[in-house]
Amino acid sequence: MKLSMLLVGLAAVGIAMTAISSSANATIRDRIAYKFSTWYPWHGEHYYPDYRVPIALVVPPTAGNTTEYAWGVGNTRITPIYHQFMRPYPGDFVPPGTPFYPVPPWPSSTTQFGVHYIRGPW
Repeated sequence: MKLSMLLVGLAAVGIAMTAISSSANATIRDRIAYKFSTWYPWHGEHYYPDYRVPIALVVPPTAGNTTEYAWGVGNTRITPIYHQFMRPYPGDFVPPGTPFYPVPPWPSSTTQFGVHYIRGPW
């Protein structure tokens, strides 16, 4: 009885140490990305015209920023890529019935094309 309790306790400590060491390897950028990805959607308000839903463009997991271009002086923005695909596949990423806007006839920003960067899981 005591031996089985001791083995269960050692297993629990081993699991806890694994969880602590894996979270300790995360960088500040990874922690911020995780926080933002839990509160904000991965897509914008415009859809890709061919599919009528936003499209995820998968980039390497080491990619940290994206450049967004817009009309006007000083409207080029460098923004972080927060979202990352996780394994296993969690299902539909876009809730059904979500209203999206089409690409405007004269887009004023690259965010209006309906293609959004998401870091890969590998």
